[in-house]
Amino acid sequence: YWGRAQHFLLPALCIRRRSNETVGLIGVLERKYAGYSNDRFVCRLRERNGVVGSVLPSVRIDRISDKAWLGIIRKKGIPEEDGHWRWRDGHWEEATVLQFSQSLEAVAKRFPERFGQLALRFPRNVHPSYCAAVLEGLKQVTPKDVPDNEQSSWQPASFDLAGAVLTKFGGSDSQAYAMRFCWLMHDRAEDRWSDRSIRQLMDYASSHQDPETGKLCIGNPGGGFDVAAATADRLDWNSLNCVRGVAALAIGQQLWNHPDRLDQFRSTIARLCEDVHPSVRIAAIGACLPVLNLNRDLAIACFCQASADDLRVAASRAGVHFFNCGARTHHDKLAPLTQRMLQSEHTEVTQRGAEEVPVLVGRVVVSGVAGDDDNEALVGEPESQGQQPALRQMGHVGRKRGPIERMAQVDDERRQDDKTHTHAGCDQSRSDELGRAGEDNRRETGGRG
Repeated sequence: YWGRAQHFLLPALCIRRRSNETVGLIGVLERKYAGYSNDRFVCRLRERNGVVGSVLPSVRIDRISDKAWLGIIRKKGIPEEDGHWRWRDGHWEEATVLQFSQSLEAVAKRFPERFGQLALRFPRNVHPSYCAAVLEGLKQVTPKDVPDNEQSSWQPASFDLAGAVLTKFGGSDSQAYAMRFCWLMHDRAEDRWSDRSIRQLMDYASSHQDPETGKLCIGNPGGGFDVAAATADRLDWNSLNCVRGVAALAIGQQLWNHPDRLDQFRSTIARLCEDVHPSVRIAAIGACLPVLNLNRDLAIACFCQASADDLRVAASRAGVHFFNCGARTHHDKLAPLTQRMLQSEHTEVTQRGAEEVPVLVGRVVVSGVAGDDDNEALVGEPESQGQQPALRQMGHVGRKRGPIERMAQVDDERRQDDKTHTHAGCDQSRSDELGRAGEDNRRETGGRG
């Protein structure tokens, strides 16, 4: 593009002030742009902003036949992304695998049975983005992103069809496909999936490359993708947007619905609790929530293992259920963890640890497990910036040892809602909350998948 501005500006200079080089450049530019019309210069400088979409018409996309879809999917030479854009009807369009798969996903959610059947006719070497688009439709159990006039007649894809599609597709290292597969296992966990599908889920949980070590999927509010700078809540959100994290959550949903599979998942859960990424370990303790009902010793051990190297894991939203359930029975394991949280350099971790002090102290005194010396060691002197607000609220600041009975009463009042919704000692709503939050978050952020 160099030369366009000079072509117009240099001739405007005073003739007597032009150097020989300037005169020569004017001549070069006149010859270069001799065939250009003024309209051509204006069009090049005009800016057009808008979303880049597919060349397929979104309004009539349901009218595209199965034969036409197979023709698009089988066509060779379509760029994966970043194709040639063209301006049409007020927006940019491009013909790429990315855009075609997004169009396929939109229509597959409206007609999951039809496109599940179509997927059985896909060629073996089909791009995994097209397979992922079909899985997005198969995982729907309620009409979502479906026009109002179609919702009354909408039906989910049958379990047999979904299983046949998974058998045909097998596994793929594609991040898009792996994410959709894991969300399918999560959202349709009530179905009894084959051992082959369960093994694929465990493989994704154990060995998929997403997320990368030391990097976030969703960046920090202040910028950057450094894991070390992330808060516990930011790590929690990242667990919903990476393959190993979603695989862990799907395992948790499977255990809520099929507790007999605990032995099958046990080794995978152990590996998840030792994962190098803290977001995955947060998802791992979410997967252990149903284990609190099945094997509390195992669940608490997994929680402590996942939190050992990074206390932000213990400060995550799922962590409170382990303190609630294990305060009496596993005080010897949870009290040292709380002491470390109170000494953490992360303010939110310290505050979350201070919030758990009345749980451990109050409930332990009621059950008579520990004496006052143990309680004194747990509370200590609240010098940390994170400890003081939480402990002041419960009457600790200003005295060496606050009234234990009052702490127990405050704890009971603070957690009354949790108790009413607890299933045999722990709360299943966490898993449902993760599913809903994951869906909303993926929509808002573009969902890495």
